[in-house]
Amino acid sequence: MATLLVGPKQVKIGCHKALLGYFSNFFYGALYGGFKEAVTQEISMPDYTPDQIGVFVTWAYSGRIETTLCAEELWILGDALQITDFTNEAMHLLFSIYGHRDGEWLTASAADYVWANTRSESTLRKFLLSLMIHDGPLCNRALGRVKIQSRVRRIGMV
Repeated sequence: MATLLVGPKQVKIGCHKALLGYFSNFFYGALYGGFKEAVTQEISMPDYTPDQIGVFVTWAYSGRIETTLCAEELWILGDALQITDFTNEAMHLLFSIYGHRDGEWLTASAADYVWANTRSESTLRKFLLSLMIHDGPLCNRALGRVKIQSRVRRIGMV
């Protein structure tokens, strides 16, 4: 077992070392490389929250993402910890949120969060740029709703 010391209060979260190393290049390097973590079996993670790491650990054991955290945050977590399967799962979640006709609209705060926490070549940034172009505030779907609402207001239905 390895112990993850999470957040400023160093909340202890336990997980099997082999599972961490299997899914994450970051954890593999720390726990199986020439670092002190390989000896102590403890990894300090002050920049993350227990909720974030808890979601990953739960997913590692169950294959399910169960959380109230936003999908963008999950993708960024997976990218930072080099967990390709987790980022793929987060991307599936993003597609389920934004990828259909009646899906949610991308919010400015979500876009700001992504830009503040990713590199310029990030796959998530590329996805959100594409989403903004094809499904942003000036896309046909959005403008269609505005036209319908304007017509309804003109004839006094609202």
